[in-house]
Amino acid sequence: MKLITKHIKWIMPVSGALTCAMFYAALSPQAALLSTLGAFVSGPLAEIVVRNWGALITLLGAMLIYGAFRPIHRTRIIAVATSSKMIFTGLVLVI
Repeated sequence: MKLITKHIKWIMPVSGALTCAMFYAALSPQAALLSTLGAFVSGPLAEIVVRNWGALITLLGAMLIYGAFRPIHRTRIIAVATSSKMIFTGLVLVI
């Protein structure tokens, strides 16, 4: 745990940059769904939902990058990011 705490200033921006890669879903929703989940949905509503999903994940990545340089906000940002990733993982495993 001390190793993570010691290097958190570099772990968070790297994790945030990788998370921001989901901006791809906002640009190309069908390709992002296919590469991320191995399936796709069609229709204008599905496209809006996937674009929104990609934008929200990108915002979460930006928060991780911001939190790396603002220690006062780190705990909350890490809690939100962890919760989001755990919920997504749980939903994928349920399917």
